Amino acid sequence: MINERFGTSWTDEDKLLFDQISGDMARNSRLAEQAQANSIDQFKQVFEPEVMKAFVQRQGRNQKIVNDFMSDRALRDFIMDALLKEVYHTARV
Repeated sequence: MINERFGTSWTDEDKLLFDQISGDMARNSRLAEQAQANSIDQFKQVFEPEVMKAFVQRQGRNQKIVNDFMSDRALRDFIMDALLKEVYHTARV
């Protein structure tokens, strides 16, 4: 729907970002309290600035993962081995 409406070419894998942000926000106890105590219109007032923060925080977390991957040879080798097997078996199906 987003691709059609906004001319993007996002894949199912790109959806993971939104799943991560949604999960991060769903675990926020303050937001949960606000959702339980308010209508969706009232909750929207609290939600909008928090979703912006969540995108920035997720970007930082993902960047840290990339930095760790690039700077730690043992971690990189471990992840590459796991990804090698996953991609190889998935591609062969």
